[in-house]
Amino acid sequence: MKLYRLAIVVIIVAFTGIAALAGLGWVTYVEARKSQVVLTELVDLKSDIDAFSVAADSLLLYETDGALLGAVIADGEGIVRRLDAVAAVAPEAHKAAQRVEPMLLLLTEFGRGLPEASDAGGANDPAGPLAIPMRARSLISQMANLGIALDIAMDRAHSYQRQVIDKALARLIAILAIAGGGLGLLVVAGFAMSFRVIAVPLRQMTRVIARIESGEPEARMRGGGFSELHDLANAFNRLVEREHTAKAQLVASQQDLADRARLLAESQRIAHICSWQRDLRTQEVKWTEEAREILGIDTTYVDGEGTVFIDLVHPDDRAAFMAAREASYCGDGPTAIKHRIIRPDGELRFCVTRSVAKVEENGRAVVMAGTLQDVTDQEIAERADAEQRRILEMAGRIARFGGWTVDVGTWRVTWSREMCALHGLPEGATPTLQQVLAFIVAEDREKMTRAMMACINQGTPYDEECRVENAQGNVLWVRTVGEAVRDENGNIVKLAGALQDLTTQKNVEEMLRHTQRLEAVGKLTGGVAHDFNNMLTVIIGAAQIMVDRVSNDPMLSKLADMTLTAANRGAKLTSRLLAVAQRQTLAPKPTDLVGLLLGMENLLRRAIGEDIELEINSPANLSRAMIDPNELENAILNLCINARDAMPDGGVLRIDVEECWLGESMTRKNGSVLPGTYVMVSISDTGHGMDQATVSRCFEPFFTTKEEGRGSGLGLSMVFGFVKQSNGHIELDSEVGVGTTIKLYLPVVTGDVELEEEPEDLGTAESGNEFVLVVEDDDLVAASLESKLERLNYRVEVARNGPEAMRILRQHPDIDLLLTDIVMPGGMNGRRLAKEAGQLRPGLSVVLMSGYSDQLTATEGAEGPKILLRKPFTREQLAAALRRALETADTV
Repeated sequence: MKLYRLAIVVIIVAFTGIAALAGLGWVTYVEARKSQVVLTELVDLKSDIDAFSVAADSLLLYETDGALLGAVIADGEGIVRRLDAVAAVAPEAHKAAQRVEPMLLLLTEFGRGLPEASDAGGANDPAGPLAIPMRARSLISQMANLGIALDIAMDRAHSYQRQVIDKALARLIAILAIAGGGLGLLVVAGFAMSFRVIAVPLRQMTRVIARIESGEPEARMRGGGFSELHDLANAFNRLVEREHTAKAQLVASQQDLADRARLLAESQRIAHICSWQRDLRTQEVKWTEEAREILGIDTTYVDGEGTVFIDLVHPDDRAAFMAAREASYCGDGPTAIKHRIIRPDGELRFCVTRSVAKVEENGRAVVMAGTLQDVTDQEIAERADAEQRRILEMAGRIARFGGWTVDVGTWRVTWSREMCALHGLPEGATPTLQQVLAFIVAEDREKMTRAMMACINQGTPYDEECRVENAQGNVLWVRTVGEAVRDENGNIVKLAGALQDLTTQKNVEEMLRHTQRLEAVGKLTGGVAHDFNNMLTVIIGAAQIMVDRVSNDPMLSKLADMTLTAANRGAKLTSRLLAVAQRQTLAPKPTDLVGLLLGMENLLRRAIGEDIELEINSPANLSRAMIDPNELENAILNLCINARDAMPDGGVLRIDVEECWLGESMTRKNGSVLPGTYVMVSISDTGHGMDQATVSRCFEPFFTTKEEGRGSGLGLSMVFGFVKQSNGHIELDSEVGVGTTIKLYLPVVTGDVELEEEPEDLGTAESGNEFVLVVEDDDLVAASLESKLERLNYRVEVARNGPEAMRILRQHPDIDLLLTDIVMPGGMNGRRLAKEAGQLRPGLSVVLMSGYSDQLTATEGAEGPKILLRKPFTREQLAAALRRALETADTV
């Protein structure tokens, strides 16, 4: 049963009892009140009856008159009426009154019909007692007696009413006693019930709370009793359970918070980040533990104004840091700034400070909070990454290499910076796929479209070469590589790849093929020239002997002179062939090109004629070129003559000289060019020019566009070979109808240069008597040399290779001079032979000879100056070389 229902029942019962007792008490009170009124009335009647009785007796004892009798009768009538009112409570008195009432009527009649008058006077005179008739006197006596009876009856009625009142009072007192007792019992029962229903559970709750406080979290209240208390117990148990759960959750939360705090501290340690808070009102500053590691100081000494920390900020970053801090103070929102700090130990670190202000309603900042992160490693990595990106971009720029992506579905194209540059578009351009395909030349577009569609549909990667025409109209050879990019479900979502400009590579390959053709021709030409020189050496030697022996026979002498002349012309032809093959004999030396051109000016004007205007432009201060001046003059003259032939109607021939630097771009174009400083000689004409097909073959030997008989096809080939042999570079640019420009890049002088010397032709052959060892693998040349030397009175020993020569040197310690060919079989060339001979015989004179001029200028072999002979040579040149070598034997 619900407690509130029980309370309602108790209250209803209590109120019902109280109401019943109150009603009974009220009835009792009303009865008592009525009895009290009746009693009062009876007391008054008794008093009136007593007065009536006295008056009645007075009528009998004293004189009376009609007025007095009327008054007594009126009183009697009033008593009768009043007794009628209290007849219910005084029946006896009412009966007596009923007996008095007729008497009063008779007395009334008696008083009106009294016949006698008083003797003493008239009718109004009082009558004496004896004047009242006996009948009246009897009635009055009876009335007096009845008055006594009435008095007695009234006493009884009074006593009865008194008893009634007493009973009512007693009953009222009983009711009050019962009510008081009931209320007392009700209070006691209520207290007992309250104690049992409320106090006991509360005491139980107190004990449970004490048990819980003493460490028994599982203690609970027992249910039962009234449902409210049961609900209270359950609610208490639920409260305890929730409190227990909340406490467990609190402990778990505290543990989690502690774990999070440790995790935060560990994370801050790993991330090199600390947090801080500054109360702007108290200037209290709090830092997390990692700040000590980052700043290298005890953060407890960091003041609220932040001056200690600001002193750590790099001076160059301090102004920007202060500006950011002021912005945070103003409540402008979170701020972040990267800056450097210098720790007390001098270590430089890069940091990022983030801060935000808590602002009150009045706009005043009260708390500043933020983080400080050490990003030194990140900064180093970012700088390294930026350097890598810079290198990669530079590599892409140098290698002309770009990347691209195409999103499948949207077909959005993304190009790298170099991709835009290759296609002649501004950086950041985003062409459509149709525009990308439009860049591909028509002949290659179908092939590339098939490759891309196969990659999109089947994921087939491709690696193709094609041509593209950029926005400027330039056609480029490119290599494009593409592959599919798939999502986690294996669907192709993107194409990614790269594109490389192969134009330079293609040009280099073409130049390489061209160069290889030239080298093949050069080797063939050089080989022929070498063998021809050997033969010319024999022929010239034999012709000179013939000239000496048949001087007395005009016919034979003429034939001998013709043979010698033809042999010399053949020697000049082989010299030209060796120039084409880049194997001619050169005598490079520091040369002032400005002076050389000024010295050639008159010659050039005569060569080109008056219809052509000559312009020579050269700076005042120009580095000297390391070049053979004679061959350079021949090259310049040859080029000017070609320019003249290209301007039959006249024009302008311009020669410019300047110093320039050839960098990596030129090296990429032509692998044979070394980066460095060069002196450039540019020869430009305004002639008819050449098309690209002619330009591509112009340096080939024996190729010419001139009429038959007007050109040998060796002019430009000789210039090309001379420049390349001189470690230079040559460029030709020509446009039909505009003209041609040829640029010669000649190496400048670097450091001291030691030159190998070639003997002068003295005109006469000076003989000697020294012992000469001749080393020559060609039998004819060896026999010719032996004959020439013997005619010059030298003692001669001949060897066919290097090892044989070393054996003879060991056998003949009296040999004075070694005359050896450079190119020989047997694994030992002439230079190595000269070196080992010098080690075996210090001071031995050496003369080197070869039909390859490049062999004469090679650096392999003995150190120091050597006498060089280029085949074919005359007897006089041979004699001069021998004498000079013998005279300078101490230098070898």
